[in-house]
Amino acid sequence: MKKFIIDDSIYELFPTLKIGVVVCRGINNIYKDKSVYEQLLADAEKECLKLLEGTDDIKESKYISLWREAMKKYPAEKGMRSSVEAFARRILKGHHISCINPIVDIYNSISIKYLLPFGGEDLDCITGNMILTKAKGSENFIALGENENKPPKQGEVVYMDAEGVVVRGWLWREADRTKITEDTTNVLLYTELIDESRVEIQNTAINELVIYVEKYLGGKCEVQYLDKSNREVIIQA
Repeated sequence: MKKFIIDDSIYELFPTLKIGVVVCRGINNIYKDKSVYEQLLADAEKECLKLLEGTDDIKESKYISLWREAMKKYPAEKGMRSSVEAFARRILKGHHISCINPIVDIYNSISIKYLLPFGGEDLDCITGNMILTKAKGSENFIALGENENKPPKQGEVVYMDAEGVVVRGWLWREADRTKITEDTTNVLLYTELIDESRVEIQNTAINELVIYVEKYLGGKCEVQYLDKSNREVIIQA
């Protein structure tokens, strides 16, 4: 049995944290028509620009500043920024978000459209439980596309499993060993929220995600939510 767990220490930092967890099983993650995903991303970029309209300095956007302030509450590497800020910066500069593979394109498009952080892992590559916690500083971590072990800082907020860190800096960089590929059939997706005024937006984003995954990739999705009163859910029996 695998669980998705939020450690008690995280709620000391973020008492309003709500995480939407989506488990997709039996998907076909191979492109049938890549233009579908290119269009999803292009449409999402336009919506992102609407949310950022009138923003002279991206750090002042309410969607970005919220996560900047959150990431100051734990030790972080210099230049460590949330995934939504990284996307927003690229889009504001006129760059387009490239296709990676179908399900990653889908959750990236939703993340961009609503400026909500989304992460995704190959569920079958997660060993034991997926836990959001504070790092001891000695855990293994090899970033996506790299081969050098770069452990987190002590106290850094991370996702981890029994083998080591899955995501450093909470919203920053994912591990290579749990990456989603075309061969992936079972996926763990998750999106974090600390702004209580955007709960309905989070629900809308997750519902849209499920519709796209089941429409284009087949399989079935199960949605669960974690918050201060419900800190763990089963993701694989």
